[in-house]
Amino acid sequence: MCYNPNIILPFITFKNDSSILMNNFRNTIITLIEKTVSINFITINIHKSNLSSGYDFSNLSIMKYPVFICLLVLVSYGALGQNKIPKSISVKAIPFKLGLLDDVKSLRLLSNNSLLLEAAKETDLHIPASGSYDRHNAPKLLFKPDSNFEFSAHIIPSFQEKYDGGAILVYTNAQNWAKILIQYTGSKYLLGMSVVRNKITDDAYYEISNQKHIFLKVAKQDNVFQFYSSLDGKKWNLMREFKYEQPENFKVGFYSQSPIGASCKVEYADITYAKK
Repeated sequence: MCYNPNIILPFITFKNDSSILMNNFRNTIITLIEKTVSINFITINIHKSNLSSGYDFSNLSIMKYPVFICLLVLVSYGALGQNKIPKSISVKAIPFKLGLLDDVKSLRLLSNNSLLLEAAKETDLHIPASGSYDRHNAPKLLFKPDSNFEFSAHIIPSFQEKYDGGAILVYTNAQNWAKILIQYTGSKYLLGMSVVRNKITDDAYYEISNQKHIFLKVAKQDNVFQFYSSLDGKKWNLMREFKYEQPENFKVGFYSQSPIGASCKVEYADITYAKK
């Protein structure tokens, strides 16, 4: 005899209780079982566990129907497919939304003032002075700032492959932008600074020894921009000062790159923003 099961699912608690993905997983299981599945002799009792211990299946009793396990696996894959990358994101320190430009492998908030932006393979934002190379498919996370401002972050790339890196970016379009980038060359770490005007590049590079992460800042006063670097986020060194070609149309933000690698995760932490 088949009948609707007595299914008790009061709580499934995951380590991150606010996770959209895990809530979708839980809700999908409940809906699918209650509305579309008739199971023979199954009673499920999943008790709430605290956040520190994760989910608890210790009281799960399945007397029959091993196909139920397959159902759980299939539903979990469906829930994972619902975890789409957002087109915009907000952080506490910035009073404007950051919009995503170009494809990204992953994007997520890590805390109120930190995020992770992961570049996919063969992504770059670079036009050398010779003009022999032009790629601008690196994922960018940008916002429109006030007329005069300061914007900084602690840049922490994963550095899986040569030329991986993360940057603070001033951006109008593929022909006009400026960046201050921490990058791995295969043997050392560099700060690369580019100012691109109508696809004509002016580059500068500084070796930063074995420093795998760094604080970077951009400031604007009227038509003048300044790039800064710092080891601790307190004492800042002026690295470059320049005028920007299209100051009325620009945005600022972050970008990550992996020109020859499979991907590069970059954490942007301790984000600060101030109107000047």
